[in-house]
Amino acid sequence: MYNLGHAFQSDWKMTVEIDHEIADKQIKEMVEFWRGWEFRLSENEFDYTVVFLKQLAHEVFCAQVAECYNLTGIIEHFNKLEGWTPIDGSMGITIKEVSSDAIEFRHFKVSPVKELHHA
Repeated sequence: MYNLGHAFQSDWKMTVEIDHEIADKQIKEMVEFWRGWEFRLSENEFDYTVVFLKQLAHEVFCAQVAECYNLTGIIEHFNKLEGWTPIDGSMGITIKEVSSDAIEFRHFKVSPVKELHHA
């Protein structure tokens, strides 16, 4: 089981369960599907699981921001997404939990900009 978070959006969290006996081949394929995978792998001590989880977290986070998905919506999102295997557990990867209220309308703040008057 892996817990993931975001450095700047500290309320956002995700928990992923991986059955490595089933999923390791798919993880390698998903990492190598995306351009720049060699660099990401070298930046993460050549750990395919870490790179995959970071890519997964990025995709989940972005999908939540764009579509306001909850856990069910995220799982369905991956069922039709190119370059990804289903994450419903059928391929050894399951998102067990993901924050659904980390990015809400009420969290945005608006402040007027004070104009500077030059003398």
